[in-house]
Amino acid sequence: MITKESVAHRPPVGVLLSGAAGVGIGALGMYLFDPDRGKRRRTLVRDKAVKAYKETVETVAKTEEDLINRAKGLAAEVKSTIAHEEVEDSVLLARIRSRMGHLVKNPQTVNVAVKEGKVSLEGKLSHAEYHALMASIRHTPGVKGLVNQLQFTPTPTWQKACGVLTAVLGTSVAVHRILKGNGKA
Repeated sequence: MITKESVAHRPPVGVLLSGAAGVGIGALGMYLFDPDRGKRRRTLVRDKAVKAYKETVETVAKTEEDLINRAKGLAAEVKSTIAHEEVEDSVLLARIRSRMGHLVKNPQTVNVAVKEGKVSLEGKLSHAEYHALMASIRHTPGVKGLVNQLQFTPTPTWQKACGVLTAVLGTSVAVHRILKGNGKA
């Protein structure tokens, strides 16, 4: 049977935490107010605190600016979706050529014409460029229609061969590593 006298006296958790905090504060005081190196340590702590404060202020400012710009962009996008503004053909042509410059390896191989918001495309493209360009043009503000007369360029044989060679080499390296990892190679 457990009696009151047989149970060891345990101090409350709060007392232990207070004692640990006191020891920690004392050690920190000794560290910072040491007569030999205390001034240097206090200066380092101050410099790090100032640096952290400046970085925090800069990060908050950049985040605020980013959020404001995103909100403005979203508002402009919603406005352009709701209000179908009329875009001059020359402006629409410039927008499409600009997008083509980012998506097509040789944009000069594609002829673009715009008349009353309807875009006409002629020329040759690869399959990958075609899909990216079509998606981009469809989402260009001001496009009312699209006349597609594009043709596909065949993939050169050497590119197909490089693709096969890459696949074979990659597979063989993977198999080698698997076998080596199991101790069989």
